[in-house]
Amino acid sequence: MGTMWIWLAIAFVIVLSPIVWLFYRWYKAIQSEKDTITAYMCLVDWKYEVPYNSAGNRIYYSLDAIKEQRSCVDECGIVELEVTFVKAIQPERM
Repeated sequence: MGTMWIWLAIAFVIVLSPIVWLFYRWYKAIQSEKDTITAYMCLVDWKYEVPYNSAGNRIYYSLDAIKEQRSCVDECGIVELEVTFVKAIQPERM
């Protein structure tokens, strides 16, 4: 019975640690006005879509994530961004 709890704790750490870390990073980014996060996006999207796309653009939290989810980056390239929270324009209603 005692070893079952150890295995459950190990499974909890392995499965939930990355999720907790991502949530913490997101939470810290929206809580602090001076907090800056590093993100990545397709270089072609950066050059041509950001100024003109009113529907928004996808940014990725890591190089691995963008390479996994975007097949075009070998040809298009990748740009590293610093995203800084400036201020909330409209408060949330939760």
